[in-house]
Amino acid sequence: MIGSVAAAGTRPAPSSDDARLRRACADMEGVFLAQLFAQLRQTVPHDGIVDGGTGEEIFSSMMDENVAAAAARQQTRGLGVALYHQLRKALPAEAAAPRAEPPAAATPQAASAPEAS
Repeated sequence: MIGSVAAAGTRPAPSSDDARLRRACADMEGVFLAQLFAQLRQTVPHDGIVDGGTGEEIFSSMMDENVAAAAARQQTRGLGVALYHQLRKALPAEAAAPRAEPPAAATPQAASAPEAS
């Protein structure tokens, strides 16, 4: 009994095509953000006493890539999400099927909402 209740509230695992599309969209957003960070970094003046040289450039580039990848994975309203929603329409029907949501009667809003007659 408990297993069936627990299973009813879980979402089905995304298909491999859906998961691959999500990953590709997040990766694309990460590349975009890394380029954005690199361009923003170029606007900072480098006229100090100590210049980091090539080592600083390599470190900054690697840091930009890691921060961009982390930001892309954590965003819920970014370029990657918008791209995913647009491209998932092209997936086969079983891969692009929307995730199962709980029945309307199971949600608190539906249970307390008056029915229109």
